[in-house]
Amino acid sequence: MNQPSHLHSDNLHPDIIATAIHWFVRSASGTMDPQEELARNDWLAAHPDHELAWQRMHGIAGKIQQPARMQSLPVLHATLKTSAQQQRRRVLKGLVWAGTVLTSGWLLKDEPALRRLTADHSTAIGEQRQLTLAEGTALTLDSNTLINIDYSNNVRQVTLLHGRVMINTAADAAGRPFVLVTRDGELRPVGTRFSVSRDAHGKHTHLAVSAGAVEIYLAGSQTPARTVLAGQETDFYPTHALAPQLLSASTTAWADGMLSAERMPLAEFIQELARYHQGWLHCNDAAGQLLVTGTYPLTGADASLRILQALQATLPISLQFRTRYWVGISLA
Repeated sequence: MNQPSHLHSDNLHPDIIATAIHWFVRSASGTMDPQEELARNDWLAAHPDHELAWQRMHGIAGKIQQPARMQSLPVLHATLKTSAQQQRRRVLKGLVWAGTVLTSGWLLKDEPALRRLTADHSTAIGEQRQLTLAEGTALTLDSNTLINIDYSNNVRQVTLLHGRVMINTAADAAGRPFVLVTRDGELRPVGTRFSVSRDAHGKHTHLAVSAGAVEIYLAGSQTPARTVLAGQETDFYPTHALAPQLLSASTTAWADGMLSAERMPLAEFIQELARYHQGWLHCNDAAGQLLVTGTYPLTGADASLRILQALQATLPISLQFRTRYWVGISLA
């Protein structure tokens, strides 16, 4: 794969910005393990623009922590009384809550890597996690997923900020309805198991129902736009919901720790695999038309790299590693 041309310092590639934010947040959290530190350092050394993006992130945090800024942001000012690690986390939350951080054209408040610091629960890239709520509802969070939970006397609400979640709803002794919220609307299930995905830069929410039924309420609407039954899946937008289609087994295989495809174009498969890859994957147009059939395990370290190697063994493709994190796929 040819190296991307060096980008002007005022026009860093969005992938570089997103990765710099991820590593900055992980570093500031104080919880990085030695393997992550090595991965971060490898990424920084891979290209001058990576180091530039990293330095800009430090510059933003430094400005936010200046006393004048701290006085103007009560949330950040309160961190002076907390521990050093809590202070770092609160400062980064302030970047999100303030919503005013603009440096060289960067608008950072919508970046998942920063938003995860204000989320109630989150997973890192390549991580999946099980979560059981107070009344027994079970959640499976996919890679790079952010959710908020708001249980009150009247409703059990989960908000999907980014990523993908599988939900097995439980009966509530208090009779409170369960609602899942995304930017596009609300989902109200009836004794069901369903999967929902919503990426920060996507334009719709995807719903897949494995059991029971789910009603779709578009943003701001008081009446359901669609009812999706077990064995169906669909997309919905703030203004409309598409007609449900038969549920593909590959749609929900991720919840069982598998990435599955049945004659799926390689370009689409690589898009799915990118959810679990720390870095950048690019499939050129010629290779992207190849069809993939198979089931691949997502568990374990470097799962995305193992899957790429398995694809190379069965398809006429070539992998170009700029680093282990930046990989190009082309016809062999």
